[in-house]
Amino acid sequence: GAWPAISAPGPGLGLATVHGIVKQNEGFIRVESEAGKGSVFSIYVPRCTDDAPPQPRSEPKTLPKGRGETVLVVEDDRSILDLSNRILGDLGYHALVAATPNEAIRLVETYRGEIDILLSDVVMPGMNGKVLAERLKQVRPNLRTIYMSGNCDDIVAPRERADLVQKPFSIQELAVRIQAALSSRP
Repeated sequence: GAWPAISAPGPGLGLATVHGIVKQNEGFIRVESEAGKGSVFSIYVPRCTDDAPPQPRSEPKTLPKGRGETVLVVEDDRSILDLSNRILGDLGYHALVAATPNEAIRLVETYRGEIDILLSDVVMPGMNGKVLAERLKQVRPNLRTIYMSGNCDDIVAPRERADLVQKPFSIQELAVRIQAALSSRP
């Protein structure tokens, strides 16, 4: 048919990210779960029927680079946290990483240097990114915030969506977003 299925049994799927990708591609996810046997997530996306030749690659855009500014990344998915750390280093930023909101709070309270940007997941166990940002701004009022999310959550108000990067995001998008946040500092 027009909807090929990809089955992916087991844990650790990064469901918010998968949901975002599938939704962007006009697909849907079917979940089958049976007690004692586990769950099967079937992903359906439209089959590409376009016979157009592939478009030539455009020249890569110049990535805006940092100058050693500090970005605190808060993300409960370890693979995204590690990837963000590497990307930020490659872009010229100093990254501080926290796998939980409580770890981020401790870092902000004890780190002696300046922290310029908070790059936080929106949905995390224990405390969402919005509440975390508000709490951290009590300690560091000039902290700029960029939210990351696999889906547009009700937690982030529409007026704050300008500060939201949708997972999965490109390095270019992240670099541009951080530069915009830095240039809007008081």
